[in-house]
Amino acid sequence: MNRYDRFQALLEESLRSAAWPLAAEHDLRASDARRQMNEVYATTEPARSEIDKLDGPTVIEFGSPWCGYCRAAQPLLVSAFVGHPSVRHIKIADASGRPLGRSFGVTLWPTLVFLAQGKEIARLVRPTGSSAIRKALEQIDVAE
Repeated sequence: MNRYDRFQALLEESLRSAAWPLAAEHDLRASDARRQMNEVYATTEPARSEIDKLDGPTVIEFGSPWCGYCRAAQPLLVSAFVGHPSVRHIKIADASGRPLGRSFGVTLWPTLVFLAQGKEIARLVRPTGSSAIRKALEQIDVAE
């Protein structure tokens, strides 16, 4: 079992524990969040001009499927996206020389760029908790 799997198992165990009385409700909402989130990094990226024209709240996640930090952030993202069904989630497989990541100045993965109406409102690099992600999501949900 790798670190990501251990982290996910601990997260799931804590959600089901008696310490959290709304665990069953949370599991339901988390499954809804998983449905609205992209699970696969897109290898074909949109042009920056397309991103700048996006309507509504959007999170662009730059990373890679083999990146340990990116994999560890996935349960945090699922947890944070609960209650934000209108936020679009775009996962971009980034690498050196990829134009979209460079246009956003991405140097570490995962980098989460929070947009409202195509404008950057917030940014998180290698998030370690869902509360910071949730706070940034609240900023773009309000910014509409």
